[in-house]
Amino acid sequence: KVRCMAAKILCNLVTANRQTASVIATVIHISPTEDAVTSRLLQSMTLSNTQETESGYEMESRNNYNWVDMMVGSARAGNREALAAIVAALHNCIVSLSKDASSSPSFDESNSYKDLSRKASSNTALICNLLRQMLPSKSIVPNSNESKSTDTIMDHADGATEWISLLLERLCQMGMLSKMLLAAGSTNGSSRSGNKMDVVVIPEQVVLLHCISHFVEESMDPSSKARTAFHPLGGEGGGDAMTETHTFLANSLCSIGHSLPTSLGPHDGGSGSDGTELYEGELQCRQSAHILLLEILATSLAHETSSSNVTDTCATVRETVGQKTSIMVDSLVELGKLVDALTFKTRGQKARELRLETDEQQYMTGYIRLIGNLCYQCKSNQDMLRQTQVPITNVVSNDEEPSSKTSDAVVRTGLHVLLTCTSFSFGCFTLREWAIVAIRNALDRNNANQDVVEKLEAQQALDSPELQNAGVKVNMDKTGKVSVHKR
Repeated sequence: KVRCMAAKILCNLVTANRQTASVIATVIHISPTEDAVTSRLLQSMTLSNTQETESGYEMESRNNYNWVDMMVGSARAGNREALAAIVAALHNCIVSLSKDASSSPSFDESNSYKDLSRKASSNTALICNLLRQMLPSKSIVPNSNESKSTDTIMDHADGATEWISLLLERLCQMGMLSKMLLAAGSTNGSSRSGNKMDVVVIPEQVVLLHCISHFVEESMDPSSKARTAFHPLGGEGGGDAMTETHTFLANSLCSIGHSLPTSLGPHDGGSGSDGTELYEGELQCRQSAHILLLEILATSLAHETSSSNVTDTCATVRETVGQKTSIMVDSLVELGKLVDALTFKTRGQKARELRLETDEQQYMTGYIRLIGNLCYQCKSNQDMLRQTQVPITNVVSNDEEPSSKTSDAVVRTGLHVLLTCTSFSFGCFTLREWAIVAIRNALDRNNANQDVVEKLEAQQALDSPELQNAGVKVNMDKTGKVSVHKR
């Protein structure tokens, strides 16, 4: 009870109080120093049992107050209420300093706000402990007497869950998501830098992506009460922070996607596309991170606002991500593989009998949304959609992986692939709507793309993998006359 009351007092002291927040940010460190960690390891290994060493350790602990120790201590004591108050204190400290930085010309005050945010975001101990304490242990290890059916699973989220989410979301809005993902994935506890995530994804990163995905979805919903004035991915940090965050996520999506097996669906481990042996848990983490990154980008790039400055920034982000990363080309190639695989899988079925698996629906709608939003009022990305050649996958049988061999006789572009996706609309509830939006964005104010679609409508060339394998090509002229030719 004393721990909880002390945590609440600390939280109240820093709330809307810049002077106290500045003092607390200076006095309380983010995590223990290396000397403190070393002393604890030595003590736990019983390599030093003298009274002098213990006294020195206790003195060092008193002089090194830090957020991580306070959080870990509350969590080990099972005091989730105190944990919530401590996380709330850190959150309110950052908020108080950020408000002061935006309204005061003082360089020191603005710098202290940015310094605290950067230190918190890049600290592996802090980020990992926050993610591990997202939910209470009783929700992770269910009682053996409880039913595991989805109908009886209770929501174990509490005050600590809410405050941890708010802190992570606030840091993400400041443009610190890339730092948090790198910190969560660090294996040696040191801060890392880079322009993408490693292909080795750990559960803490998946938890963080789940949290941010939910935040982005709520923030982008016009009817949501959680909608904020800033873009959820770096909007508070300015245009450079938004661009950096989206570029990092795009590079991570492409990198992880290249490491996954070429076929969708559940796997019991095996090899990735690079030949690396993957166990089931590692593969599931990669797949979860991949689909979450896809959904985050597809949703965030749809941001539209009445503010001209924010609109211009979003347009810059779309163009930069589309032109400076390989996300557009990779998305078109992956979408083409999915279309070819589904065409072979559903051959002979009536349109209304189509049934797509959950992961197939997620990937298809995700790629369509992402491509459509990248093309929104961005001519360079629209042109790339038309100019990118997508190889046709020769699917042999259901028991084999789709082959990477392509046919030189038939050439299709990304625009053709996008138009083809509408044929699977009966198998996915929202696919038709997303495809229509994407096609509209691809053709908007782009005469070259509109001409391609007009020619396709007049020609109606059927270049499916089945007809290619059969050596048959069907053409239709402008009058509607059909002709069949050998390839």
